[in-house]
Amino acid sequence: MQPYLPHDDPNPEFRKQTLESRRKQYFFNYNYISGYPFLDHVPKREKFSIYYWASRSASLGLLPFNIVLAKLRTALIKPVDHLYDFLNLYNLYRRPEQIEAWLADEGFAEQRISGCNPQAIRRLDPVPADFPFSDAHLHAVAGNGRTLAEEAAAGRLYFADFEALAHIKGSDFKGRHRTIPSPRALFWWDRDDEKLHTVGIQVRRQAGARVFLPSDPLLDWVAAKMAYQCADACHQEIGTHFAWTHMVMAPVAVVTNRQLAEQHPVHQLLAPHFRFYLYDNELGRVAFINPGGPVERMLGGTLEESLGIPLNLYKLWNIRDFTLPTELARRGVADPEILTRYPMRDDGVPIWNAIGAFVGNYLGIYYKNDSDVAADPEVQAWTRELASQDTSQNGGRIAGMPERMDSVGLLQQILTTIIWICGPLHSMLNFSQWDYINLPNMSYALYAEVPEEVGATTYDTLMKIMPPFNQASYQLWWCKILTSYRYDKLGDYLQQFSAPEAQLAVQVFRQRLQVIEKEIEARDATRPVSFPYLKPSLCINSINT
Repeated sequence: MQPYLPHDDPNPEFRKQTLESRRKQYFFNYNYISGYPFLDHVPKREKFSIYYWASRSASLGLLPFNIVLAKLRTALIKPVDHLYDFLNLYNLYRRPEQIEAWLADEGFAEQRISGCNPQAIRRLDPVPADFPFSDAHLHAVAGNGRTLAEEAAAGRLYFADFEALAHIKGSDFKGRHRTIPSPRALFWWDRDDEKLHTVGIQVRRQAGARVFLPSDPLLDWVAAKMAYQCADACHQEIGTHFAWTHMVMAPVAVVTNRQLAEQHPVHQLLAPHFRFYLYDNELGRVAFINPGGPVERMLGGTLEESLGIPLNLYKLWNIRDFTLPTELARRGVADPEILTRYPMRDDGVPIWNAIGAFVGNYLGIYYKNDSDVAADPEVQAWTRELASQDTSQNGGRIAGMPERMDSVGLLQQILTTIIWICGPLHSMLNFSQWDYINLPNMSYALYAEVPEEVGATTYDTLMKIMPPFNQASYQLWWCKILTSYRYDKLGDYLQQFSAPEAQLAVQVFRQRLQVIEKEIEARDATRPVSFPYLKPSLCINSINT
């Protein structure tokens, strides 16, 4: 389709009528999850294609047989008596390399920066007044003579706080009470060996609650790590993953269809990043976060409690503070001179810059100056509706969105953020799940309490904390469904654009991505744990899985 800005369109009346028709098809329902703008119903044009359905189904061909073999093996040959028995889940699939690595302290700490949820940690500075960790705790890991205050000021302390999960009381599952903990944990970065080390974990948030240490009895310490892994899995799956990609970008996809004609260059730029997205989100609403669905079955809270996790994180998000550079700086992980190895930053920033350059080149074809953007009525209507909090006016409720788009630079930043979140960020969070959010590495619930008393944890306690094998196999089932298929890859645009200038911008972008891929591969070869999740060839354009 030939791109036209509104004032250049040779058929403005048809354009106007088409947009009016789209507004009747695309509108929000704020009642599915209270206050959140879900698309009311999904138009047919948004649904998966036959090719998508066939290809994704084919990617899951082994899954039923793998689950049947796992259950037969457990029932007839070896019941689940030990942690390593959960490895029986992997029969026809590759066993993830890191699935047992958490048992070693080095592997557990490394997951905080190279695992599936690197956004959970932040630099600690200054040390808060009510901090549960002490200098003595630090000495056991970093050696005597260091203080929390000094190490925090030097950028060597990192903190994870799962406060967004603190409201969860738990639920009953087949006669067993289960829950999701909300631990706090402190980590120390050793610049000499470029490794993160765990100082301690506080499983319960109450004042005076025990701080579990690597020097504690082994079973106590493993139980504390189980609690952290559970919290991290839940925080990732429906927090940083669902809330900070699926939830925050869906209103943008809806309003783009309402306010930007298909001929509009910005609509054409964003279309590949919204392909099948709204239908995928609808499937998530009716078949994943629904009553009796996977979230209620797998996670340790009641459905209402579990859905409080994405709502808590959704309220923290805004489009200005979640550009990649700003988000990294906000968490204190942006400076490679301080935190010398952080794969999300090291691989993500070059991709962010490449997307920004591509968007800038593309916008330059259609907007010669800031006045051109300010005079574009469709871009202004798109901006206003995204920023609006008014439910009676179909407000998109995008926090941090300006009410007016007054420059090419601002539009470039907003579009770069949208493409980054829909493409590389979502891909990183989604596809890393297979390697980490499975048993015995991570469970979505604790089925027994972690004892507070020193030495009170037995091996039987550990097995009671872990989920029943059927729950573990169900978790693997859904993890495979979410991670088995990639429809396209970042930079697949050429058939999208008819203008030769736009095609050239795409070719430059794709060549730059090839260079970045080689750089990532070179870095990855030197890492203690591989982090392939931001390789451009493994990133898809849209949130459609």
